[in-house]
Amino acid sequence: MPTRTMPILATLTLTTLLLAAGAPAEAFFPLVSGATWELTGPPEEADWTYVMGAAVIWNGHLCHPRSEFLGQQLVGATYWSEDAAGAIRLHGLETPPGGVGTWFFDPPVVYLDPTLAAGEQKTSETHVFEVTPHGNQSYGDHTVVLTCVSREAVTTPLGTFPAISITTAWPDSPAPAPWRYANDGELAYGQGTGPVRIRQAGGLDPTWLLTAVFGLDITAAPASPARPVVQAGPNPFNPVTTLRFENPAAGPVRLEIFDLAGRRVDVIRNQVLGAGSHTAAWRPHHLASGVYLARLRTVAGDATTRLLLLE
Repeated sequence: MPTRTMPILATLTLTTLLLAAGAPAEAFFPLVSGATWELTGPPEEADWTYVMGAAVIWNGHLCHPRSEFLGQQLVGATYWSEDAAGAIRLHGLETPPGGVGTWFFDPPVVYLDPTLAAGEQKTSETHVFEVTPHGNQSYGDHTVVLTCVSREAVTTPLGTFPAISITTAWPDSPAPAPWRYANDGELAYGQGTGPVRIRQAGGLDPTWLLTAVFGLDITAAPASPARPVVQAGPNPFNPVTTLRFENPAAGPVRLEIFDLAGRRVDVIRNQVLGAGSHTAAWRPHHLASGVYLARLRTVAGDATTRLLLLE
């Protein structure tokens, strides 16, 4: 492995660069000092709380630390910045004493990108370093793949927001690896609500929802007639994925799969269903890898999502 220079952690707080409360309207993922988010999960679980700190120099970069609490316990802090293209980059993470240490990503990796369309990906290359009281270590170069699963309105207890749902993968990193941050399912982020998930639709905790925001001037989308929604996770997938769909009104529902030539290759649901949330597993047989479309037809309208079947 080629010799790399170990990064130096600086903790100088730049009080002159504090961002004012309230996010600019054009910012999809505003980084605002003092912003606080609360997420609520199952009744037996403690709430998550995220608090965005003032801008600091960390590993030679200007970025914002986000402290992350589970209940009253500090789990760690992550460090974020926005690049010139509007993408949010993750610089690294650190844990309290006794945790997994401090991890640096150099250069920082793209974790949120509001320009991606459904099915598009963005790949970042980064070098991973660990700093602990017992010594420092380089773990070499790694790839991070950000995939946009869908762009749809997502409803939370705070309102309905235009949102981007993403998955994150470290394809060439060992599993489990302490630095594989957020590599645990499909996450949805809402426009203007900051770099914090508003819903987690897959992985270990599928029921977490954003329930409170302080220090950000967020505005939910105007109320509109309920529309059907269909999403899938995992996506990409092999051999099976779960389709989650919202049926706005009781009535006939048809959930079908098409290839990109417009040929119907499967019918998953064709029945009368009540209003509300439903799921259906799709395990394609004798189909080639590639992109397919899931189409949901209801009395309230249609919805479509893209699926990527891997080899």
